[in-house]
Amino acid sequence: MLDKEEALYVKACVIPANEEDSQGDTLSSEDIKRIFTSYDNNNLFEIYHQGDQIEGVSLLENYINKARETIGDRMAPSGSWLIIMKVTNPTIKEMVLSHEFEGVSLSSTV
Repeated sequence: MLDKEEALYVKACVIPANEEDSQGDTLSSEDIKRIFTSYDNNNLFEIYHQGDQIEGVSLLENYINKARETIGDRMAPSGSWLIIMKVTNPTIKEMVLSHEFEGVSLSSTV
């Protein structure tokens, strides 16, 4: 594991407000707030929803933005669900930096 200074800090949009996602769904900021407040915001991260928790990725911030925020070359509209993660797993850090991972998604059990 990497130390705090070597860690990669990553901001990502979990659900953009009023924008179509990769599955073709669009959620309003009100819908996002309902999901956010009822979701079990655990600190579990996995790759491609395969169910195996990965070590060395932790949730630092978890919030709904009040104003538009730029993340890389994309804009997260106001009312979107954003997170900031700390990556200390060297393999995962390299996967993020090499753009093998370019996003996050919400996983839940109903």
